[in-house]
Amino acid sequence: ISDIELRVDDPDQPPPLCFIASGFPRIGRRSLLRHALIKCSLAAQSYEFPSIYLGRQDGIDDFIVKLYDLGLSNAAYPTHLMETELSDRIRIAANIVEDIQNAREFVVVQDEGCLIDYTGAPQEWFSRILDYGKDNWRPVFLIASRFRVRAEYCRRIAQVLAIPVPELSVSERNGLFKRLLKSQGIEIPVEDFKFFIGLFQGFPDQLRFTCELLKDLGISETKKRSHEITEYNSDKAATILSKYAESDEILDLLYLLSKFEFISFDFLFSLIEEARYIPLIEQLLAESVCDYVGVEREFLRLNDVIRDYIQRNRLQMPEVFQKKLQDHLDRFLQDADLEGRDVSDLLYSMKEAIKSGQVPMDAYLVPSHFLASMRELYQERGHLDRVIELADRLLAKRHILEPAIEKDVRYYLCLSLARKKDSRLVQEVQHIQGPEHNFLLGFYYRLQGRAKDAIERLSKCLGEAPVANRAKRELVQVYLSIEEYELASDLAKENYESNKKNAYHIQAYFNTLVNAAAGSQDRRMLRQLIEELRNLGTDLGEQMADIAQADFYAKVERDYTAAVDAIDDAIAKHPESHYPLISKAYLAAYNGDLVRIRDSHQKLISLSRERTISEETISRLKAYILAMEGDLQTATASADRSLVRLPQSSRESFKRKLADVHAKAKGNTEP
Repeated sequence: ISDIELRVDDPDQPPPLCFIASGFPRIGRRSLLRHALIKCSLAAQSYEFPSIYLGRQDGIDDFIVKLYDLGLSNAAYPTHLMETELSDRIRIAANIVEDIQNAREFVVVQDEGCLIDYTGAPQEWFSRILDYGKDNWRPVFLIASRFRVRAEYCRRIAQVLAIPVPELSVSERNGLFKRLLKSQGIEIPVEDFKFFIGLFQGFPDQLRFTCELLKDLGISETKKRSHEITEYNSDKAATILSKYAESDEILDLLYLLSKFEFISFDFLFSLIEEARYIPLIEQLLAESVCDYVGVEREFLRLNDVIRDYIQRNRLQMPEVFQKKLQDHLDRFLQDADLEGRDVSDLLYSMKEAIKSGQVPMDAYLVPSHFLASMRELYQERGHLDRVIELADRLLAKRHILEPAIEKDVRYYLCLSLARKKDSRLVQEVQHIQGPEHNFLLGFYYRLQGRAKDAIERLSKCLGEAPVANRAKRELVQVYLSIEEYELASDLAKENYESNKKNAYHIQAYFNTLVNAAAGSQDRRMLRQLIEELRNLGTDLGEQMADIAQADFYAKVERDYTAAVDAIDDAIAKHPESHYPLISKAYLAAYNGDLVRIRDSHQKLISLSRERTISEETISRLKAYILAMEGDLQTATASADRSLVRLPQSSRESFKRKLADVHAKAKGNTEP
């Protein structure tokens, strides 16, 4: 705060138009900015800041629309932005900013990568907007930024003052924890106070969560659950959702809120009963699960971590909410007058309309509507052609797209082309530079079965932001696909330990352990991983746990009968997925069960006509069948022909397995 005071009082420099606080604790960034302005006499103690949220894939059009929706400008609603040149959109934004300055308002911006990207560089269009207002002395933006602004930018642009917000120091943790305990009326002995302080890592939310546990459970029970406190920052979403496991109403509300970037209370209460849900909303706000947005706190926003967790694990909200949202969308598509709708309604309805293939009025469209639709369609997996269609439509107007938006559009285009194994990917990826270029090619090569090329490209991405974690995950999958379990082991363990609530990380680590030579020695860890998958409470986690249980019976307990029963149960429980059937086929191959591998192979061929099933998987199973039928020579030739893209060592390893199952089958048929 003293840094801000010095800058504000410096007669040789104009006061900044824009204060930026960056660092990990989101609450800390916003609190610092508020207290600084009050202390510098730029705002009153009672002042409530208008606020907007800008996501990673938002752009200048979202910035314009969300600022305008604050109601602080007398300009006409900004329409036809998709036909407006970037320079004109910058001018429109600058005019709205000037109106906000003239109204003597400050706007808090929670920026997750729109204004300041992961490299610490501001978007060029944002710099130009600030440049428009350089002659107006009044500050306007308080930006709580996820990414720290590079120092050279701050030195170059006089309109910006940036402040890094580090994690809480030990003394700050002590002070905040004492105040939180006092505010909750909780008293604990000194030794217990020291115990909990030793668990903290410097994030305010972690301290709040501890106080909630102490209030609900008491000291003794909270100490027994200390692992939840230490893992809170990395496993925040799962920890919070597990807390509400017994409350279907709260979980249903969270699943509904996860469908929106933010939602107005008017819109929300058109979907749910106000009197019934207000107490639950107040509880979620008190526990920082949700937050307010807007001029008069008229919008509600779900914590990003929880929204991402729900979407990643494909948790479903109740049918009654789904029906109400569908009815709302139907009315939206029939209504020609969209200007009276609030921005949360407009953003959601536009996105859903585009996803359904019914593009609404062009006057209100902005590129991020398409981008948000593409992202969700891609995550739902079954709509890749629609993603490609939308990307092509946007790129046809790339002359009006800002560079960051164009890059994101191409990224989802390339991901979809890669999943479809479409060679057009190689052409499109040439428009993407940097680590993402290598990652997309590595991803494409993995899906193509070109393991050697995939390993080469993905290895170049390790340690390269922002794709390092994704590359590590894909590299594990490549090693698993070629049965190089030892090479996969360390990477899979790193992924798992960095995020123990990610179903894919748990599954990959389990697969490396259960298939390694020493797998039988890791019984405790393997059982723990199966249990962790089940405890996720998602359909995806349950499916992975069922498959893992069958593998455990077969490869660790050496009980093939129990494994068959378990995998048959998994197939019955998850008829929409082909993965349990693939697992059954491999278990049959490893155990010389010709009847079951033939049956599974035939069903997978039928399913491959409507689902994407790896040709390499089909080829491996066919080779196993030939070897088990007694024709090792044809099986080996088939492997050489169909697995030509695998590294030589992997092909030789697979051929040794063919020889093993051939010998086992021959031994079973000899008198």
